[in-house]
Amino acid sequence: MNLRHTTKNQKTRYYELDALRGIAAVSVMLFHFTINTNKTLLGWEFRFGVTGVDLFFMISGFVILLSASKTSTAGRFVRSRYVRLYPAFWLCALLTFLVKQTIEPLSTSTNELLANATMVPIFFGHEYLDGSYWTLVIELTFYLGVAALLFSGWIGQIEEVGLSCIAAIVLLHSNAGFYPGFYHFITNKVQIINHFPLFFSGIVCYRIKSLGWTFRRSSYLIISMAASIYLHDKGGPAHHFVSLREHSVLIISFHILFILFIHGQLQFLKQRVLIFCGEISYCLYLIHQYVGLKIMDALAGAGQFNMYVALIVTVSICIFSAWLITTCIELPVIGYLRSKRQQARVKPAYIINTVAIDTRTTESIIERKTSSEDCSSSALRKAANTVTLAATGNSGTSINILKSSSSRSFATSDAPNAITARIKAAAIVRKPSSFAK
Repeated sequence: MNLRHTTKNQKTRYYELDALRGIAAVSVMLFHFTINTNKTLLGWEFRFGVTGVDLFFMISGFVILLSASKTSTAGRFVRSRYVRLYPAFWLCALLTFLVKQTIEPLSTSTNELLANATMVPIFFGHEYLDGSYWTLVIELTFYLGVAALLFSGWIGQIEEVGLSCIAAIVLLHSNAGFYPGFYHFITNKVQIINHFPLFFSGIVCYRIKSLGWTFRRSSYLIISMAASIYLHDKGGPAHHFVSLREHSVLIISFHILFILFIHGQLQFLKQRVLIFCGEISYCLYLIHQYVGLKIMDALAGAGQFNMYVALIVTVSICIFSAWLITTCIELPVIGYLRSKRQQARVKPAYIINTVAIDTRTTESIIERKTSSEDCSSSALRKAANTVTLAATGNSGTSINILKSSSSRSFATSDAPNAITARIKAAAIVRKPSSFAK
């Protein structure tokens, strides 16, 4: 199965990343299901699964820059991220809330649900409905940063901006003793500063895959990897479960995986089961922790299942639930919202009228139907190519049309007769029949 080369209406998809995303999601799920009390009952724990979020962050850095490179404006980028993130999140958060209300009615409230609906409940004084949601605000912050670069026109300098951010982050952490109050606040409220180097590694890997290796990008990747290791105990739960040496080995391993991916050496990961897990990974991540642990506790606590059977049944239920939400809710809703957005961008046929200002010319008219999403300069330029300028004694003169960047107007010139006119193009949405009068 090769990389899918799609049409303009589809998206390029890297199945290796789907597989890695699936591995990361299952790793995080197994981590949550085998720690604390369950560790005692099972006799083991999959503590390395805590670093699955590190792999998620690297994948996000790669994929989000890929998405941004295909997006013309910051607004469209933000809308595409909104459509991708929020519908499934709202449903999973609601399901988690209902389960929590049923089992622990005093532990949650409608206000907590509403605060969680924003993905940033910590800014409203509420806890996350599900413990896994702590990474969502980090992802959201990263998306907003990319949107800001798109808006400012600096997206082409994202590597330099990212490297500057890493330098600032390392300085912030290394001098924490000078501002303990501020440090505590910023590291808890803006948690991306504890994980940004992983996103940056994904960004650099995308640039390497797109534009090739350079000494500069190799240096960026090494710096980013070293910074990620430095931040081992600066934030996130990883340092509670893995040592610095273990975490370092895992972070280096993730970077090696990406280097192999860049060179097309992860083809062996294109297995249907891994790709399937990648396709449902978002919903699996959202729904598994609180709901899954309650199911596992109920199965094991009833005494009818031993812990291994309870673990297998719980994992199966979570995967099935994630698949159901993905196929029946998430994908249809995303498809509907995207189709509505595309329909909103398509306007009725434009009829562009142009009138020659030069007194020596007769009135000239462009009739051109377009289905472009707006009356852009490119649309006007194409329409203006049909102009026939009827100059006195030079009916049907051939003209050259130059785009005016300041307004929707075109300068025309007839070199042989030194006739120059300025034509203002006004796009008017109207029925063709009304123009024919």
